[in-house]
Amino acid sequence: MDTGRGTWIGYVPMGAQFGVDGHSNIFEINLSQIAAPGSRNLTYVGMLRELPGGYALHDVWLQTPHQIPPDAEGIRANLAKQAADPGCADFIKDLLNRVATPENPMVEGGDLAKIFDKVMTQWGISRGGNAGGAQANNSIGDGGANIVFGTVGGGNMEDQYFGKYLLWFDSHSATHEVVHLGLLHGVDDEALARALFPDLPKIPFPKNGTQEQINSWVLHWSNIWDTELRKHCKPADLGIPGPKMGP
Repeated sequence: MDTGRGTWIGYVPMGAQFGVDGHSNIFEINLSQIAAPGSRNLTYVGMLRELPGGYALHDVWLQTPHQIPPDAEGIRANLAKQAADPGCADFIKDLLNRVATPENPMVEGGDLAKIFDKVMTQWGISRGGNAGGAQANNSIGDGGANIVFGTVGGGNMEDQYFGKYLLWFDSHSATHEVVHLGLLHGVDDEALARALFPDLPKIPFPKNGTQEQINSWVLHWSNIWDTELRKHCKPADLGIPGPKMGP
């Protein structure tokens, strides 16, 4: 796979199974060893499309300049469903309350859809510039809040369900990133992780570390709170007969 930072080869885990049902299968690969330093976007999103006889062909999503804009309306609708779920909404509000301060208050009461609306009145959302997932930038307070979603591409963009797969992944990523923008001046991964687990050991940021060490540090904190987030905020319905995504 040519990532723009050199060639990288990975393998789908031994024993992984993909349904042979006439639809493409999306998968993710951890890119922590090759992602840009400090990036939260440490996931590569790929697609396997089926060929006659049940074989699959990997479509690389990083080899086309053409980018499909994120579906803002669809993402907002999925965020609104999560905001309407008491289990998800209460978890996010409690989490943001724990990290909020008088100088850095909660935005829109922690409502995912309303925070997203704020983002859309500022720099909004776009696609490109990273290998997968998404990244929140700036803050509501500075007037430049935006979310950049991962690049996509490949021959299977003509698949009738491609847009639904893409909307699912964008919505999944947006939940995490909107939380980062849920305080007026934003909130980072370590603060969110420590809000849930105050006794976590201190791990100094590797200022002069290797790229791998920096990425590992970022991913460590991100995974801690994101794991808890996914327990409370269930993924959107894929909208395709048969396949289900997420837990």
